[in-house]
Amino acid sequence: MTIDDLGGVTSKLVSLALDAALLRHEVIAHNVANADTPGFAAKKLSFERELAKYMDNGSLNETAFRQDFDELKLNLTEKTYISPRADAEVQLDQEMIRLTQNTLHYRALLEANSKRGAIIRMAIDGARG
Repeated sequence: MTIDDLGGVTSKLVSLALDAALLRHEVIAHNVANADTPGFAAKKLSFERELAKYMDNGSLNETAFRQDFDELKLNLTEKTYISPRADAEVQLDQEMIRLTQNTLHYRALLEANSKRGAIIRMAIDGARG
């Protein structure tokens, strides 16, 4: 058993969301870097649509998610969820908005993960005392 197993599906979901946010940052940076490249089509990461398949009446279908987690992680790593956006032209102001939103999302995930770790540490310390 690893420390991540203590958090169950929640820690796996947070880990996957952090990875997706990092990849989204890469995609946005790539769009900004190629804004002046003739014929460049802006990209997007559409991973949330894939995760939505595991939702059932507003809650996570934990069994299905656990079974498919490794495949989801692999597909994210292989960047199979990146596709051209419908509005393929790069609009720098919109990309900066996306970048800011993604940064806030990432920081919120880190904070939640940190709090989970603090709770686990409190439980371990409480068990010793």
